[in-house]
Formats: sequence, structure tokens, C-alpha cells
Amino acid sequence: MKHELKPGELVQIWDHSPDEVCGPTITEHGSIGYLVKPSIQKDSIISGVIWEVICFGQDPPTKHHVHEEWLNLIHSPMDIKKKT
Repeated sequence: MKHELKPGELVQIWDHSPDEVCGPTITEHGSIGYLVKPSIQKDSIISGVIWEVICFGQDPPTKHHVHEEWLNLIHSPMDIKKKT
């Protein structure tokens, strides 16, 4: 059963690309942040939820809009994936 994401949860952006269809890995790949809220995007043809995620690895902290499929929920430090 898939966990339903909620605002305030700690996540890591983990893009499953690169591939021929989606193109190169997104620039936020590997960043850790908190879910702010679902984004409202009109005219979207993508199924699923786009989330606003605030990441603290930059100064000032930056907000990104990320599809739920590219969000890895963090329960403990063991859940953090390392970029190779």
C-alpha cells in the first residue's frame, strides 16, 4: 500500500531518469526538503500530484515543484539515498 503524502513530511527528491522519454535527471535530484502543499497546475496532462517542496541545501532555501513519483519519504537517516 502506497503512503499518501502530507504537508510537513520530510522527503528526498529522487528522479528515476535519465531515460530517452523523460530526458536528463532533474537538477533537484538528491535534495532533501519538506512538503509544503500540493501545487495547483492547470492544463496538466500528468496524472498524480505535483508537490511544492522547500529544500534547505541552498541559501536562501528554494521551493521546487515535484511530481509525487519523484519523492522518497524519509523516516530515518537510513532512508536517504546517496547519489552515485
